[in-house]
Amino acid sequence: MSILLKGLDLGKFSIYPPIVLAPMAGYTDSNFRMLVKYFGAGLVFTEMISSDGLYAGDRNNLKLMKYKEAERPIAAQFFGSNIDRLVYAAKLSQDWGFDIICLNMGCPSQHIMKSGGGAELLKNPVLVSKILHSLRNATTIPLSVKVRKGFYEGENLLPLFSKIFEEEGVDLVIVHGISVEEGFNREREDWQCIKEFKNMTHIPVIGNGGISNVQDVERMFTETGADGVMVGRAVLSCPWFIKSATDYIENGKIFSLSLMEKFNIIVRFIESIDEGKQMKEIRKLIYPMIFGLRGTKSLRIKLEKTQSKEEIKGLLKAFFESEEAQ
Repeated sequence: MSILLKGLDLGKFSIYPPIVLAPMAGYTDSNFRMLVKYFGAGLVFTEMISSDGLYAGDRNNLKLMKYKEAERPIAAQFFGSNIDRLVYAAKLSQDWGFDIICLNMGCPSQHIMKSGGGAELLKNPVLVSKILHSLRNATTIPLSVKVRKGFYEGENLLPLFSKIFEEEGVDLVIVHGISVEEGFNREREDWQCIKEFKNMTHIPVIGNGGISNVQDVERMFTETGADGVMVGRAVLSCPWFIKSATDYIENGKIFSLSLMEKFNIIVRFIESIDEGKQMKEIRKLIYPMIFGLRGTKSLRIKLEKTQSKEEIKGLLKAFFESEEAQ
């Protein structure tokens, strides 16, 4: 075991490797989480769930709560600003057997913030304190928070929130070192603020943001001292990314696959997708996995016309066999 990859103890379980899959709306459903879990993710999260929707019994939000036992440990992440509804979502998550509950206060989506949730909570630390206090009193499983550096460019609210998180019994903090106004600009990622936050709290910290390759994962550990690293978009195109990062940190080798091995992984993923999933949703999920390969532009044009999973698999098989023969 690498000195960088220590198990992150949380409640009754340990997160290992401490490299975890970020929640990504429209992508990280149970099928995709299972695929990434197969390649060694230490922890996975549901897509972001509306606490208002859960409270109202909305079918789509309840569907996002579904998971398989093999995904453990798994966290339910939800958003909102109404304390009673957030408590309801937290209790429901605990009743459904989730290992962790996670309050999102970092999502910059205008739709989410308009409802007062996500990163909009950064503007109201008093409300955040009340929410966390209520969540902690209502549940017994670990409570985590996903937070951004600040809302406005150049703003750093982490010192303020570190005190609130400590006082209200938060068990894990995921820090994205960038403000809402700076969006997802990789050049503006501030890992120094993650390091400073780690040094000012006893709560385990997971660093998030700016990860595009396995070397970035190692740098996040060494430069910030974070207890864990969260990866998102890099995993969409490379579901085996976490295994590759783990291998690189542990023995300096990057896990690699042949083209046909990649094809087999994609096919297995397609076959796992529920029949009720629309074709456009299936295509959206697999496009990142073929990104960067030669000839994918013409392949995508053909894929757009497909009407079944069998058609998709046939086109992918012909494409990958052709690429491997070159």
